This record gives sequence, structure tokens and C-alpha cells, in this order.
Amino acid sequence: MYKSAKLPLWALLFALLGLVGCSDGDDTLPEEERIGFEIIQILGPNELRAWIGPEITREEFAALEVPAGWIKNQPREGGEDVDGPDGGRFLRSPDATEDGEFLQEEFFGYNWFHAATIVQAGRAMDDERILTGSSVRKFHELDFNAGSPMVLLISPEGSVYFRIGRDADRLTDVPTIPEGWRLMDYTTPVDIVFDLYPRNTVIRTDNQDSFQGPVLIQDLVDKGEVPDPITISPLELATDICEDASNMAAILDSYAWRYLLEDSKLNLEQVERMVAEPTRGPFYMVNLIRYREMAMYADGRETDLTGREANALYSPIEFLAAIGAAPIFVSGVSEQVEGDDYLWDDVAVVRYPCPAGFFAMAGDLGFRERLIHKDAGVETTIVMVTHPRPSSVADDFEFPPPAFPATSGDPSFEWVRVLDFNDVAQYPPSAGEPERTGAEAWQEFEKSSAAAVGIGVKPIASFDVQGVITGPADNSWDRVIFEYVPSRAGFDALLADPTRQAGSYHRDAALANGYSMITFPTISALPGNSNIGEPPPAALPPITDDGVGTICNSDADCAGIGFCLRNGDGPGFCSRQCGSGECGESYVCCGS
Repeated sequence: MYKSAKLPLWALLFALLGLVGCSDGDDTLPEEERIGFEIIQILGPNELRAWIGPEITREEFAALEVPAGWIKNQPREGGEDVDGPDGGRFLRSPDATEDGEFLQEEFFGYNWFHAATIVQAGRAMDDERILTGSSVRKFHELDFNAGSPMVLLISPEGSVYFRIGRDADRLTDVPTIPEGWRLMDYTTPVDIVFDLYPRNTVIRTDNQDSFQGPVLIQDLVDKGEVPDPITISPLELATDICEDASNMAAILDSYAWRYLLEDSKLNLEQVERMVAEPTRGPFYMVNLIRYREMAMYADGRETDLTGREANALYSPIEFLAAIGAAPIFVSGVSEQVEGDDYLWDDVAVVRYPCPAGFFAMAGDLGFRERLIHKDAGVETTIVMVTHPRPSSVADDFEFPPPAFPATSGDPSFEWVRVLDFNDVAQYPPSAGEPERTGAEAWQEFEKSSAAAVGIGVKPIASFDVQGVITGPADNSWDRVIFEYVPSRAGFDALLADPTRQAGSYHRDAALANGYSMITFPTISALPGNSNIGEPPPAALPPITDDGVGTICNSDADCAGIGFCLRNGDGPGFCSRQCGSGECGESYVCCGS
């Protein structure tokens, strides 16, 4: 059970995963109490609970036999005997909600408390697999007094891990260190407290020394010995990140992840959903964007950039390409038909391979540095994580010719709707309708829109919203719909259709909120069905060897390639004029 009663201080000083027993500078403790004893409970492949026994002695631990499903960790030496911490404390058990709460249980005749949860074990930390890392959730603070010696393990990128414990039965004091890594003997000139929460990496060397981190040692940063850990990207961006779920653990254990959660505006509930399924994909981020009239930089710099121009400097195309992501829909909003709490300027959809890839990009230093332009240019944004819905149109269905075809003066467009359903449809008492969910009421409304087929309106793509990752906290959204409309005349005819109007009370009952926007996209490659005519590709056309197809914001971005083909003020792609004036092989488009 969870107990708030204080554990004995010396018990709280024991670490986990064979980490350490610390004396907190008290040499009066017997030797056996300066060695930590723990057992590991295997609950699943990615959940192992570490239990610390504050009462068991070394002799009792040596005689302890545990059944299948349990691991008895080897005794560990810690504290001043291994240049480890001078003191420390567990703040709570990993699943507790408040400091001071500890899950305590009796196992095998002894009392134990839940100190940590191993959520991913045995991760290779180097190419030779000499060092192995485990991701650990815990709430743990450790103290080093001024003048205390430390042994540090430093990664090739400059991440710092400190030695916290050693195998009491080790055969050698000197571990094998892989190429690019280094050991450092260090004496801290000031008191340091390492905050090891909500999770970190525990590294084991081949002689079973234990190191934890990454941690910040400001003195080493100031001397230029190591970079500030916040500036270290958690992973090198690559298109194969989604192939290994352990990459998510490396991201979550990084110091940059703390910065990302603390200083960004991410919705933590949605982050948790994505972290729980790190390789699920692809998924689609739908962005609604409203720009500032004039850019406002957080560092106070003077600028004459408009908000849109500042956001164009953000354009993270190379970072998206590095992880296999791409913008597949980009458009200004020509007219906002419905929804007036925010008037949106742009709609964009980005296809990501998986959450791990997205978070690797979000933690990348270069990407984070680029974000200053987006923050300066964007006044408000809602970013939704979505997954495509199956098409409601049969593959063999043939749409009739549109009753209102496009003309040069009345072109086709794409109709974007963002919907927030009521949990329970809000019918008036006089409607006589049975109780339905908002989503079910919307289905009833769609049945009244049969005229759309004859008019020429065709579905392109529909997405279920998993959650809002960035945006006003009071917004929750359920669905985003993209449809092809042949002309404004056809759109007006649809809105005026008597059958559709008669069924509009279902729509009113279904929706808590919504936006309806007319767009003329620069890029439209949504994952739609094949009944629209030319089916849009699953992603942007590949960039050719000569650079044609590269996303651009101005002709300067296409120097040596051609010009930037754009529709309005939004981004476009590099193109070249064909000699014949016709689009030909290897050209995304030629001038129009």
C-alpha cells in the first residue's frame, strides 16, 4: 500500500538497480548498511519494479531465494567508498502523485519499498555494445558536498553520467571504455544536488560499475569541458528512428526532454498518448495558424518582418526530411465560413512516420533554435495529432460529372472542416430524437447531404483527432475533413439544398464547436481515396537530382535550380520552365 509515513533516512539513501547505499557522511553506520540490497519484480518486457529492502542484512540477502519472475540484484557498494554521493533521498515511489508517498510491500518475509521502475533495459549505448543502458523512472535526489570527488563517464556528445555504485564482488576496478567515451576524475568546488527525475539512464560497464545521468555540472560547462546538456540533441535525426522503439527511451532520458516539457507549450496528456505508442505511424499533424501582424521576437530584437515572413524563416523542411516527414497540405485560408473565435490564416498538414521521429526532431538543437522564428511570427496555433479514417466511398464507385463544374472565374477549391463533437448530442426536447453521441448525430446529418454527390463535392481525406498537442487548453477536437468542391457555385448550391437544410438540426446537435474554411492549396497530397480523379500521392514527389521539388519560400531558395512556384504568400516548391512549355519527366511542375 502507499504510505506517507517517513521511511528511515538511511533506507532512503539506498539507490536502485544496483545503484548505491549512501552513508550521508555518517561513518557510524555499519558496513552492511552501506551496501544496498534490492530485488527486481518482472511485470512485463518493459516494466520491472525495483524494490529496496531497508531491513535485510547482507547475510540474509545472500541466503534469500526468489522465484521465477524475480531477480535478486547483486550487492552494491556506494557512498564515499566509490567516490559516490554524500547523501540523497527518494522523494516518492514512481507511481505516487505526491512527495512523501511510498509503495511498501512485504515479500519473502521482508519489508520493501518501491524505489524505481525500469521501463526499458539493455539498450546499447555504443556501437560495440560495451556499455548498456536502462531507462528508469524514479524521483530521486543525490547530494555531493563541496570538495567531494566524483568519477564521471562522458559520452561522445558530451553528456555527463556520474558513478553511483560498484559491484561489491567485481573482479576489476577498471572498466572497458568504448571509443569516443571517456572517464574523468572530478572534484566539485561547490555543493551539487542531482535531480534524477522523472526518469534517467543507468549505464553499466563491463565490470558492473553503475553510472547515472545525464546531469548538469555547471562548473564543467563554464570551463568548456562539456556542453550545456540542454543543447545536446537526444538522437541523430534519421529516417530509421521508427524501426527501434528503444529510441523513444533515449529521447525521454535526455536532458533536452526536460527542457522540451518545461519550456514548450506541449499538451502533456497528448504527449503521454504518443509516448505510449512510439512507433505507431504514420500520423498526421493538422495545423491551424494565425499570424501576428508584425513579428515579435522573445529576445527583444528589432525587426520589420511580418508574422508570416518570420514564420517563413522557421520552415523546417530539412529537419522533416531527415526523419522521413513531409508537408502534404499547405494553404492559406481564402474564407472562413464558420467559427469566429479565431480567424485562421493558414492550414497545413504534415505527415510524420511515428511519434519517436517527431520527438527526436522536437529535441534536436538545430530545430529548437529555428523555433524562435515560429514563436515570433505565430500569434495562435492549434496543432492536432490525427490518424486517417477509412474512406466511406467504395473503390469502384464512379462520381457523376459535377453539376457545377469549375470555370476560369470560379475555380475548384478544398473545403476544410474541423469538428468538435458534443459527448451527447444536444437535441431540443421537441426533436423527438433518441439519445445519441455527437459523432452519431453527425452521421445522421451526413445522410441528409446526399446532394453533394450530384453537385460534385468529393471526399479527399478524413482524420480522427487523437488529441491537441499545441493550442488553447480549452479546445478539444474530434475530426478533420477535407473535401473537393468543384466551384463556389456548387458550394452555394450545396448549402442551399433543402434536404441538407432539413437535416441541419442533427448538425447543430452534434457540434460543440467547429471551423469551416475555403482553401486553395499550394501543396495537396493528402491520403485520399481514388475517386477524386487523379489520386493524390501518399507524400510529396521525390526531390530530383537537380533540386526540383524542394520546398521554398522565395526564388532565393531555388538559386541554381529555377524559381519558387507559389500560390499566394505560402510556401511553394522549386520548379523550372520546360523549353516546350509542357510539364515533362522529372519536373514537379513547370511555371503554372
